[in-house]
Amino acid sequence: MAVLLALPLTARAAPELYAAASPVADQSVTARVAAFGQNLAKVFVKLSGDPAAADYAATLDASSMVTEYRYNRIPLQQGGGLELWARFDAERVKSALIAAGLPLWGENRPTLMVWVATPAGIVSDTSALPLTQTLRNTAHERGLPLVLPLLDLADRQTVSAFDIRSFYLPSLQKASRRYDTQGMLIGSIKPRSGGVNSRWRLVLGGSPIDFTIESPSAQSAAAAAVNQAATELANRFARLPTNTLESALKLVVGGIESLDAAVAVRRAIGAVQGVEALRLSRVDGARLQFTVAYAGTIADFARLLELSGILTRNPDSFTPMAPAGSASQPILSFRFTP
Repeated sequence: MAVLLALPLTARAAPELYAAASPVADQSVTARVAAFGQNLAKVFVKLSGDPAAADYAATLDASSMVTEYRYNRIPLQQGGGLELWARFDAERVKSALIAAGLPLWGENRPTLMVWVATPAGIVSDTSALPLTQTLRNTAHERGLPLVLPLLDLADRQTVSAFDIRSFYLPSLQKASRRYDTQGMLIGSIKPRSGGVNSRWRLVLGGSPIDFTIESPSAQSAAAAAVNQAATELANRFARLPTNTLESALKLVVGGIESLDAAVAVRRAIGAVQGVEALRLSRVDGARLQFTVAYAGTIADFARLLELSGILTRNPDSFTPMAPAGSASQPILSFRFTP
């Protein structure tokens, strides 16, 4: 008999997607309305993953979508002054995205481990370098979960600046395991006449993506690298919003040798943004078959499921577990690979 499964989320959530802050000169109505517009543009970029979405946000009445706002003092080490923080109504923002035909990048996003080497050393979570705050701020603006290394004894025994500059993945991947991240952004920043030269590698399944950035400063290079990584990931995982569900699909997962494995697989499926319902429909030895209702395309679902880090799509065809004569449904085949 099929059992209905709960859908607990285990993926690390992205930074708050429906809120943003912008500097203001004062607390006047004119400054407030302008800041609302700037904040909505930032929210659109975070939600869609598309920097061009800011242009569409500028055509909307941002003030009418605000659910709460407040003024905050900007720390002196970050320039000082005043900022206006605002949160927007999630359903109205989503409706606006749908109306504009913009993609939607859900809350369950891959967390990137960031390894950056500069002439001053390796950037760490506790570093006082301005570069550290730049990485955090840019990732927050793009809704990208990001982790910087502690650079404690465990890290220093595994990773060197040379490993980072040479993109030596075995050492970097080994050191990253303790942080429970799904991918890496690796950067090497070196000074040049008039600025810096930097090389970057984004690693998240499949083939790594390499790119270079020449910039006036290390901070601007780091900001550009995080922006490019966020755009690359959004291109891979964002999907067009929809108000309707596709037909339910069947998902077969092999390699399930224990109850713990079955629980981990269930959680991984449930954590995929857009899964509306999940039912275990059949058990056959080490293979489980699920029926999944997903608000999006099958290709989107498959790509997002691979983000779990424990499920790998089977490239080969297989014999469906569904009984002969049953209704035809799309079938995906994965294997549990912890």
